[in-house]
Amino acid sequence: ILKQVFRYAVDSSTDNKFALGAVCREWRDLALPALYRSAHFLDNSNNNMESIHPLSLAEALACCTTNLSLIMDANASRYVRQMVVFIRTEAGLLVLMTVAQAVFGGYGLVMANAHTLHVDSIVRVTEATMRLYASSFKLREQVGRMKDAFVVGMPGVVRLVLSVAFDPVLDRAFAGPLVRSYAGRLTGLEIRSPVVAGSAVAFDRLQSLSMVLDASGRSPIVARPEGLRKLELSGIPSTFAWQMFSDADGSRRLRFGQLTTLRLDFMPYTTADDLISTSVGWPSVELPQLQRLEVSNASSDHALFEECMFPRHVHTVDNRYSTEALGKLRDVETIGYMRVLIGNGELSPKVYSVLNRWFGSDGVCRDGGMQVSSTQTIDFAAVDWQRLSFLYFSERVHFGDLARLLPRVPGVRDLVLLKPVFSSPDSADEGVLAGGEPLSSGLEKLSLYGAGGRSAWASACIERLVERLPRLRTLRATVYGADEFAGFCSARQSVYPHLAGIAFESL
Repeated sequence: ILKQVFRYAVDSSTDNKFALGAVCREWRDLALPALYRSAHFLDNSNNNMESIHPLSLAEALACCTTNLSLIMDANASRYVRQMVVFIRTEAGLLVLMTVAQAVFGGYGLVMANAHTLHVDSIVRVTEATMRLYASSFKLREQVGRMKDAFVVGMPGVVRLVLSVAFDPVLDRAFAGPLVRSYAGRLTGLEIRSPVVAGSAVAFDRLQSLSMVLDASGRSPIVARPEGLRKLELSGIPSTFAWQMFSDADGSRRLRFGQLTTLRLDFMPYTTADDLISTSVGWPSVELPQLQRLEVSNASSDHALFEECMFPRHVHTVDNRYSTEALGKLRDVETIGYMRVLIGNGELSPKVYSVLNRWFGSDGVCRDGGMQVSSTQTIDFAAVDWQRLSFLYFSERVHFGDLARLLPRVPGVRDLVLLKPVFSSPDSADEGVLAGGEPLSSGLEKLSLYGAGGRSAWASACIERLVERLPRLRTLRATVYGADEFAGFCSARQSVYPHLAGIAFESL
């Protein structure tokens, strides 16, 4: 129990952590693994590299925040499990080179049990700096030595996270060689920018791969699909055809036998003319264990999903602006929960058909949530979304439309309207909301944010809607002139006893 308390104390506070280890020997033995679980290097330098010359270790330590010297002094390297590096200036790169080579090289610090290295850099070395240090400091060679120092000081890394702004120095001399040095042992690789240049390198032990692709869709990363359990690809171009995965037998069949999570984020605004021709020969992709699928910005013309074989049941699907493309999913008979984002201009007869196939009374989805950001008018006659439980409109929706919409989505329990429009009393809203019969709706929570229009009429509209929603339990509204709703709130208990919670806030 005391060990868990120490870990919580270390994670939740940066003040006086090390006092935990100074109480007694027993506390010290329990606190040390938590105190030194993470090594860090944070660049604090505000200087430009052009004004800095090669540094001593003392000068470098004064320009950064790091606990590497504490780890050496306490002989605590065996407790380190991860190292996080953040570089934000050219000078910080020089500082890191000095510290890494001195600590790992000169002093021989080895963090043998560290399994994760995270390097985050926003540095882009300028051409002027390259020319300045090309001969005198040999910058590229120094960056390469820094990479060697990390590999020597952290020999047991199995998870590597790189977020490095594209830069010829950091790419060719550090990021790429660092990945290659650890390739044989990595089980997790996360590359948040397309930086790894050079010849292809194979990864045989990867279980988790997350990376950003370049415009060609190709990558020097060559992974075996069999062992992957999680795959996340971003910036996917139109030319993508699973190029970074090897089919050992040359059969053009890729089997991701253990993959449970797949996330695909396509480059937006891809047109049909940009798409790779199916004559190139798509590989057949098998995903028998997939449980979670996330897809963003997939073109309706993309043939990717036509060549994928999915399991009969998928636990979760997260669909962002990719409804038509995901409408081509084969083999899937049930989806536990689907989250859908509908973009501007995306609502079409074909999209309505796909959504109804998913969320209709006999739909594939057992439950779902939808966010509609389209400014298009909803075709209520085309809507059959009975299996939705959550609905969010992020564009202006006429409040009077709810009486037409809610019977089409009887399963929705939580409804959010951003900037709903309350029209004048002589508009269609009055006729739609005037009826007294209960609506066929299971709505339990209604949230209105940034309501516009005349507050007195808005209050009347809300009252009429509440009267027709017998299952409503919670009403929350952020509106103009909330004082107009004071009477509505005070009458809640007597007139609307089914409301358990009500709140109005003024803008």
